[in-house]
Amino acid sequence: SSRVLWTLAVTQFRSIAPILGNTELTAYCNSRDLDPDIKIDYDVAMDKFAKIWVRNFPYHINSLLMTLLLFYKSNWNTVRANAAIISGSLLAHCSEDDQRRVNVDQCCGALIQLLKEPAAAVRQKAAKALGMLHDV
Repeated sequence: SSRVLWTLAVTQFRSIAPILGNTELTAYCNSRDLDPDIKIDYDVAMDKFAKIWVRNFPYHINSLLMTLLLFYKSNWNTVRANAAIISGSLLAHCSEDDQRRVNVDQCCGALIQLLKEPAAAVRQKAAKALGMLHDV
């Protein structure tokens, strides 16, 4: 279920964040925003995560985006939809310099392909992600 996936994701965030050595990311991953026992707005939570990532890891934005593109091929609708939202949030928070370091065309092309998905939830999140990119 999506609840189980969310709990697993938060557990991974919380275990990996300290390894990355960034106090802002670690604090966010341990905040109530990512509490698996509280119903949260995933899109808002991932938007906050994306802001932190872009601000603190500008040279790793493209790596994360390319990894997210792999999740577009998941068998699980929730995973595909969530990967689209994170991708859109990351791209939306990129500065012009950041945009030169990422493959914007490939990401946007992949999001456009998600609009053809049979699952309405995936199409909806892909459309929302693309809507975030008005300044990209």
